[in-house]
Amino acid sequence: MIFINGYENEFSYVLALNNKRISELNVLLYDMIHELFTGINDNMIIKSWENHYRQKTDILIKINNVTKKVSKKMGSRNSVHSEPINNFINFLYQQGIPREIIDSYLLYHYGDGTANGRGENRYTSEKIKELYYMRYKNKKICYTSFSIFYGRVYMEKLNLEKYFIDKNKKYDSTYLVEILEELTGKSFEELRENVNNKQVTVTADEIKEYLEKKFIYENPDLYERLKKPRPTLSQNASEWKDGDIKAFANGLADELKAKRYYFEPYTLEYFHKYTEIVRNKINKLLDIVNGLSSKEVKPIQKTLTKLDIKMDKNGKISKDDIIRLVIPIIANINMLEEKVEKANNLSTYLTFKESKHSLYRDGWSESELYPISSLQTQSDINDWRDDNVKLSENQKKILKKSQERSLKIIDGYLDKLWLKNTLKLEKSNFFICHNLEYFRHKCALYFLIFSTC
Repeated sequence: MIFINGYENEFSYVLALNNKRISELNVLLYDMIHELFTGINDNMIIKSWENHYRQKTDILIKINNVTKKVSKKMGSRNSVHSEPINNFINFLYQQGIPREIIDSYLLYHYGDGTANGRGENRYTSEKIKELYYMRYKNKKICYTSFSIFYGRVYMEKLNLEKYFIDKNKKYDSTYLVEILEELTGKSFEELRENVNNKQVTVTADEIKEYLEKKFIYENPDLYERLKKPRPTLSQNASEWKDGDIKAFANGLADELKAKRYYFEPYTLEYFHKYTEIVRNKINKLLDIVNGLSSKEVKPIQKTLTKLDIKMDKNGKISKDDIIRLVIPIIANINMLEEKVEKANNLSTYLTFKESKHSLYRDGWSESELYPISSLQTQSDINDWRDDNVKLSENQKKILKKSQERSLKIIDGYLDKLWLKNTLKLEKSNFFICHNLEYFRHKCALYFLIFSTC
């Protein structure tokens, strides 16, 4: 394991920023620069240096004659930030931060159920969230403060059971919105707006410009060699001399090395298509949630019937149906954020190359690259996917019965077909072989049915 102290961390930031264009930064630094500066564009050059004086500022960043002072914090001990908590709380008050957010911060900071650190028991962050969810669930402003600590909702840590005290009880459909708002730290309207604003904004020209500059910076000799005209070689390789063979081999090696810096247009097309599919799925799911929570279900009734989601006359839905909707929404939001982040990071195009030619060459179809566009597949094979609405228990029973009926029909057909042939051959030496062939075909058909349902 490599340990980095604070000073090394400061220097690594300077190295990553100094004399770089904004477009060359990784996603995290890119976002940080846009948070610090206004009125900038991606072609501007950054200047950065360490502060060697004993001051709060660790590094300085300058863009377009505007300088920002930045203090970087890291570490594993309690000295990571040695300011008394009271000073920090006073600072929050001075900035006009609402009392609800400050209280929720203190609750998390002390982790003992108090805002002053005098509690008897100290809890884990997950336990704190579990214990005090009901206390803050009606205060949307605290959702945001909790989301600061927990960030993106990771599927493996998503625990929806805590929202359902009575597992047999039905819940008002508005509870769907409450859960989503608590998980994402955004109001329902902000959530939809955020989804639609998550776009692939990088252009082909920006990628080409970045790759060329990276090429010149990382491998200037190779760049210059490839700009020169190649020696003309005979089309008959048998006529090549040692020098010709060497020139061809060197040229091929140079092309392979340079491939890292070539732009493959389909890669950008792939990101656009992928994120469009996911964004459309999220909006369809949010339309369902909006219809249920507003009790306006007529426009979505066909979809509800298809997904087997039911709302009773009192506007209530089951715990299972709530979970079946929440999970794919969160999963698809994660997929969208990750893909957009990757697509807009110019360094992605140095290593990630995708073309239709390589797809077909490797025996893939284009559709296999992308997520399923429908909200649900009537198949138990794909029911493990978090980005789709899972089958209800009733749907699983219907699917199982359908499979059993299909198997019974095929089984009967095979019995008649092969019984007729085996009766003719029952006295011959081929009887055993014929039955083995029957068995083999029967197994193959079973596999075909289960793999395509």
